[in-house]
Amino acid sequence: MSIRTLFFTKTAILFLCTTALFSCGHKSIDDQAEQDAEEYNKKFCPTPVINFSRTDSVKYDRKTRTYTYYCSLVDKADNEELIESNREQLTHNLLSLVKQSPGMKTFIEAGIKFKFICRSGSNPQKILLVAEDKVAADKDK
Repeated sequence: MSIRTLFFTKTAILFLCTTALFSCGHKSIDDQAEQDAEEYNKKFCPTPVINFSRTDSVKYDRKTRTYTYYCSLVDKADNEELIESNREQLTHNLLSLVKQSPGMKTFIEAGIKFKFICRSGSNPQKILLVAEDKVAADKDK
């Protein structure tokens, strides 16, 4: 075996081993979103009530590539008329929170959508607001 062949063989083996080593620890963006949602649920949900709302849980749906926040509105915010008259602004504010979150930047860049489902705290069967947007599509605005 010539030195040149030996060098290229060792280089090829080193390249393959390095590639295998570094790719083993990397997760897909979908795996990461799923894991982040599960960890958030375990650590924080339900969250304490802040500004008349609480996050009950979060879920990542790999099939639709949607990260969904399930929230409850309580006290003054648990008011269908108030929500209806401010629907556009509330939707904008919720989705802006996601856009401005440094922790969500990778998901936004990957094209993951975000959604908020806000239920009545006094009547959990009643959905007061659904705010969803393809946040990634307008990230450059």
